[in-house]
Amino acid sequence: MEATPTGRRFGALPVLVAIGIAATTVAQTVTIVRHEPPPPVLLRLNVQKGLAVSYRMEIGMEGRVSAGLFGQPIELTVVMEQDWRVREVGEDGSASIEVDTRLIEASSPQGDVPRSELQEIEGTSTMRLAADGRVLEATLGVTSSLTGAAPIPGLEGGFGPTFPPDPVAPGDRWDLSTEVPLLPGGPSLEVVGEATLDTYEEVGGIRSAVIDSEATMPFDFELDLAALAAQLGAEIPEDEAQGMIAYEGEMTMSSRQWIDPKTGLQVRLEGGGEGDISFSLGGFPQNGDMPSVPRTNVEFDLTMTLERL
Repeated sequence: MEATPTGRRFGALPVLVAIGIAATTVAQTVTIVRHEPPPPVLLRLNVQKGLAVSYRMEIGMEGRVSAGLFGQPIELTVVMEQDWRVREVGEDGSASIEVDTRLIEASSPQGDVPRSELQEIEGTSTMRLAADGRVLEATLGVTSSLTGAAPIPGLEGGFGPTFPPDPVAPGDRWDLSTEVPLLPGGPSLEVVGEATLDTYEEVGGIRSAVIDSEATMPFDFELDLAALAAQLGAEIPEDEAQGMIAYEGEMTMSSRQWIDPKTGLQVRLEGGGEGDISFSLGGFPQNGDMPSVPRTNVEFDLTMTLERL
């Protein structure tokens, strides 16, 4: 993948933010047999220390990165596998989860993408999820490698829903409004949306709750470059340590998720979204050697699938 017009690359972080659950009672008649609607269920994260699950994920991205008079297209498909391990479970039901990510393959219309271009995707990240599925803490881990630009916050975390406060049945809806922390002590990404528990389906031997969701994420915040580099385990030159990335724009996401009601974890996900996000760099010493960097804009369409192995 070619370098962006800014002449610099910033670390990667995982892409995608996923969501919700809910329900209603619906009687169904098939020929002369009457099926009772499933009772409302309280959906919660319910995992034990030591639990391990693995996923295969495919992300497709198509769009354009532009800065000033220069621009380049983005068209990329990335396949990776993740191993999740529950490290700790709190008394409040929250869980600390370690995620190991391995790049399986990456391709573009020009052919296979060299692993060196996407090496930042691989590695170990951590996250702490609340009992209702909210991301309480997360280390960064997968999108600047996809965009060839600055990281796109919020495209990481549990990829799971924010659960409703009350028991739900098929047809019920609930509000998904929440905030996803981006950096410890730093800003959060606001998520506004709605989810619906559609039905129950058997997937991989698991009777799964099927949840449809829509969410919007406005981008209007700044990230400290030094803190971002620390999250990514990267070193940053001293003259860049005072820098900031300022974001503007919006991203929308929709998804259909299959959730194991017993654990609250994903069984499958099919989702997509689009974004129009710009960012600029600033805060560097005036007498430094930093080049002038124009505001960069990233427009993209995104698709994502997740399947438990």
